[in-house]
Amino acid sequence: MGSSGLAFGSSGQSAWGIGSHQNLSQFGEQLDIDIQNGKARARVPRRFLPTLHGGDGGWFDVIELAIGDSDIKGKVAINIANHPNLRIDRRSGSVALDGKVGAFSGQCEKFAPDQKAF
Repeated sequence: MGSSGLAFGSSGQSAWGIGSHQNLSQFGEQLDIDIQNGKARARVPRRFLPTLHGGDGGWFDVIELAIGDSDIKGKVAINIANHPNLRIDRRSGSVALDGKVGAFSGQCEKFAPDQKAF
């Protein structure tokens, strides 16, 4: 999609310009969280991953983990300088990840590996 324009100044000068705009489609993103035995790990959306990052098969440790009655909080250790904040509301099921590259929010779905979804 493109547009152009012509402008005139009060002294008779003129300027012409052209511009373009690209509309990007939104893609679904997913945040996976695994909590077992008081430890947690997370697999984050790709946009949170810098060129240099740690992780084990796409999973990152959640540090400073605090599991309360109403929420679960921690920081996802992506690399030495990037630790986005993780918060899960245990009552509503909402999950949020906030970091230097942006934010992610969504709804949690409990996963039981021993049960089929379909």
